[in-house]
Amino acid sequence: MCYIVFFTSIGSFPREKCTFCYTISSYQVVASHGKRKIERVEQPPVVVSQPPTVVSQSYSTAVKSNLPSAFDSHFHFDRSCIKIWGTSAGKFPEDLVKYGQTECRPTHPVHLIGGVAVFSEPSHYNLIPKQSQTWYLAVGVHPKHVEELSDSCFLQLQSLLKWPSVRALGEVGLDRTVPVSEWRKQEVVLERVLGYALPDQCLVLHLRGTREDKYGQDVHARCLRILDRSLAKRQKIHLHSFAGDADLVSEWSESYPNTYFGISGLVRTFDSRQIKALRSIPLDRLLVETDSPYLSVNRSINSPACIGDIAHLVAAKMGISFEDVLSKSLENGLRLYKC
Repeated sequence: MCYIVFFTSIGSFPREKCTFCYTISSYQVVASHGKRKIERVEQPPVVVSQPPTVVSQSYSTAVKSNLPSAFDSHFHFDRSCIKIWGTSAGKFPEDLVKYGQTECRPTHPVHLIGGVAVFSEPSHYNLIPKQSQTWYLAVGVHPKHVEELSDSCFLQLQSLLKWPSVRALGEVGLDRTVPVSEWRKQEVVLERVLGYALPDQCLVLHLRGTREDKYGQDVHARCLRILDRSLAKRQKIHLHSFAGDADLVSEWSESYPNTYFGISGLVRTFDSRQIKALRSIPLDRLLVETDSPYLSVNRSINSPACIGDIAHLVAAKMGISFEDVLSKSLENGLRLYKC
């Protein structure tokens, strides 16, 4: 017996409102009175919705690639392009993916269907593409770049956050690896930009402690106090490159139930306490991210194409399957960033 699939489109554009109807027909050879004939057995038609516009895969591409789908929840488009080509002019995230596939040669290749391109340097705001159908954008100010902010930059950030393709404020936060004299400035800027986030936008947080505060307990505690003064409990939060302990997982989950934990290439260096924290993260709150061009696990430069290598490390540390990490992080990323 063989099966043939017939596709028929129904509905009209725009694309996100289209549906497809497919009928699975089976054929079997039947012997009757010494003769053989082929009979067709129809199965009930199935109607499926067209994938969201932001997803760049096609049915044929997905079938031909025969690779698991993935979502990179945090990468720096501008910094990656500048590090590779010296400029981001004329470049697109797809170029980073192609570069990664050919030059980085990931050990665990995946079919990348989208991700979040992060712009966190005020001096690069003019490099942000206004239209992006495949990749969501996050715009903020990295705590190490707060000195770049001027009144005009604050106004520009407010304007950028209103673009339909910008789905998050971030990354923003606190970084205690700079001199203590700069800490207060970071807090002042964080308090100010928190007021810019729109109600349905995600907040991407960069929180890094001192060398002595390996798990970031002090810096996380300070950030929570700042957030509690201005954010609603239902706020969607992406803790970028999380490397804390299990107590922090519990504290964030209780304080802000819509907190998601982004795991980057730092997972390669996790100690037993951090691995315990990783395993305590609910699967419906797990994200994987390359943070490219940084934190590569197999080459000197990182790329969104290497997200499978990150997921494989996460799976090994968590003691679950590679496929589960990819599917859950994809589902979570699409939910968090409103795909």
